[in-house]
Amino acid sequence: MLRELAQTSKFCIMVDNEETQGLAALEIMACGCPIFCIDKKSYIRDNLMMSGSVTSICSWSDECGMKSTEEKWQEDFPIFLKNIKTYNPAKFVHERYSFAAAAVTMLAISSQIMKKELLTRSQ
Repeated sequence: MLRELAQTSKFCIMVDNEETQGLAALEIMACGCPIFCIDKKSYIRDNLMMSGSVTSICSWSDECGMKSTEEKWQEDFPIFLKNIKTYNPAKFVHERYSFAAAAVTMLAISSQIMKKELLTRSQ
C-alpha cells in the first residue's frame, strides 16, 4: 500500500518525531516521491527526552526533497513546491542502498580484509 501511494503521489509530507531505521522514508524515496520533512527540536518517548536535532529521516540529501522545522515550514513549503521537479530521491536511494551499491561496499571491505590477512601471513 505504501509503495502504491508513493508511486502515485507528487510528494510526501513527513511529520514525525523519529524514524529509527528510516525504511518507510527510503521506500517512499525509492519510488521517486520527494519528501517535505518537518523536523522537531525535541522528542519524548516514555521518560526519555532527546533535544537538539531530531529528524524523521536519517538518510538524506538535498536531492531527496526539503527539510524544514515546525517554526519555518509555512515559509519553506512553497519553496519545496517550486523546486519539486528538481528532486531525484530515487537516484539517492539507488546510489546508496541498492544491491549493486551494497555489493561494491562488500567487495571493498572483503578486499581490505584479504590484504590484511595476506600481509599478516607474510610477516
